[in-house]
Amino acid sequence: MTRTIIPAAILSLFATAAFAATPTFQEADTNADGWVTPEEFAVALPDATDVDFVTIDTNGDGAISEAEMITYTSTLPDNG
Repeated sequence: MTRTIIPAAILSLFATAAFAATPTFQEADTNADGWVTPEEFAVALPDATDVDFVTIDTNGDGAISEAEMITYTSTLPDNG
């Protein structure tokens, strides 16, 4: 099973203690339907904005797929 981490870039925008435990894609997708909705995104990353969500939801269908998350995170600089 592949686990995807919510983008570090979003987390760096909001460097707070609330982001100490970054959820995986599967943890953010609370109903396990393969999509992270705006509501799930807001719960997983309460300090993130609508702009953050739209940036990741590249096809504009109103939900983030694991493939979109992988594509987005692959464009981020290596933080480690």
